[in-house]
Amino acid sequence: MFLPFSSEEEILALIERTTRRRRTQAEMLLTEMSFHADPALPASGYLGELETLLSWPAGQGERLIGTTWFGLWLETLGRWHQSRTPPQGLRSILPPPLDLKALESLAFRFTLREEDVPDFIRAVIPPSHIFRRPVRPGDAPAPGTGAWETALHTAIASADVKMPGMARIIERAVTHFLILDDVAFRSCSADRYLGLILLSTNDQSLIDIEESVVHELGHQILYRIDRDTALFRGKDDPETLVLPWSGSRRNCYGFFHACYIYLILRDYYLRAVETHPFDQDYCRDRLAFIENGLARAAPILLEREEMLTGPGIALRDLMAARMAALARAEVEIA
Repeated sequence: MFLPFSSEEEILALIERTTRRRRTQAEMLLTEMSFHADPALPASGYLGELETLLSWPAGQGERLIGTTWFGLWLETLGRWHQSRTPPQGLRSILPPPLDLKALESLAFRFTLREEDVPDFIRAVIPPSHIFRRPVRPGDAPAPGTGAWETALHTAIASADVKMPGMARIIERAVTHFLILDDVAFRSCSADRYLGLILLSTNDQSLIDIEESVVHELGHQILYRIDRDTALFRGKDDPETLVLPWSGSRRNCYGFFHACYIYLILRDYYLRAVETHPFDQDYCRDRLAFIENGLARAAPILLEREEMLTGPGIALRDLMAARMAALARAEVEIA
């Protein structure tokens, strides 16, 4: 089992639906904005470039349409259009003109450093990460990030050996990895900047980097599941559910995500114990830690049912059953 209750083919189909939905939204917005032509909008910067992108042959523009940058641009322009408010009152939310050359250049760079991040993405990432200074031409890369980029590619290849198909799914689901130096977290992502994963240079070994990649890829898949079939009725209930692994408190949304991710990490470490050439003792200890936490989390996951939709409850029940089985030592290797 590659990810909880999903085959590689199902995950790739899910990602494809996400991209098709974004293309459809772009086509609808283009039609709407063309129909309600507004002379205040520069046609070449908004309508013209968008029409050009959507007219490209099938497959040529899909990578660009799937980027975090284009998703944010489209959502912002859509909100501006729906407001029906003169541009003078909405300058703060107008996106920059769609620069296809810049977008294409960005789309095909798998890893980014802090100085590479466009302003439009910088504005959305906080509070996950606060950019402390503006980009300056000629900025040198953060210390050690070059070697770390090489390690990331090695880690992805190594993880793909343990969980076949992972590299292909990463290629389709992840727009960029943003490598950050001198931050407090190991890794981070969020639904509001879908496709972008923040990684720190704090990981100390290849197995650490692999875990961070597997962890955040799991979030990326769950974000898409939630967009495809809403799992949650709300995401702002009190943070009173205690994570067994860290003791941190989460609401239903956060606890659900944590359980989903640790089920994926359990599958990963089951394979790492058998196939990873180094750190065997670490892999066994990590697996035991994860399994112990999953067993204790099972009854907690059953709380807050009112915050879940029908599909959310169905997925929750499958997860809870698998987690409860760990407490009975009945789970076999997936």
